[in-house]
Amino acid sequence: MLNKLIISTFTLFAGLFITACNQSNQQSRSAENKEEVQEKTQVTKLEGEICYKNVFPYRDNPMMKDIQELNLVIDGDQVSGEYNWLPAEKDQRKGSLTGTIEDNIIIAEYQFMQEGNEETASITIDIDHQKAVIVGGNPELGLNATIKKIDCE
Repeated sequence: MLNKLIISTFTLFAGLFITACNQSNQQSRSAENKEEVQEKTQVTKLEGEICYKNVFPYRDNPMMKDIQELNLVIDGDQVSGEYNWLPAEKDQRKGSLTGTIEDNIIIAEYQFMQEGNEETASITIDIDHQKAVIVGGNPELGLNATIKKIDCE
């Protein structure tokens, strides 16, 4: 009878201990999952001067290069900058942009010169620490691009 009581008491305490450990592990995992979700949904605010550039060397003449470049200055929610397409053998497109940024998405007006014509287009730029994705304007203008982040010179 005493053995049954000892075994029952031991079993009860072991069960309580295992249950407490499982609840603690679940709470710990739940806290870790919440932190991961917060990190993924939190947008890193970019500010200051940020530069992006793609260089496309010619296969038959590596000294000749087409270049896409985007240079931004972010001050709070205001953005200004330059977006240029500089082909080695064709007319270049050079322009400036002004706009606003929210959650690392820039909505801007892009004013540029190409082939002697001055034009304006609305563009959207999704930026992060690795690249900028530019979309907008008429498709025939060829403004859409993904440009790699670089250190500003």
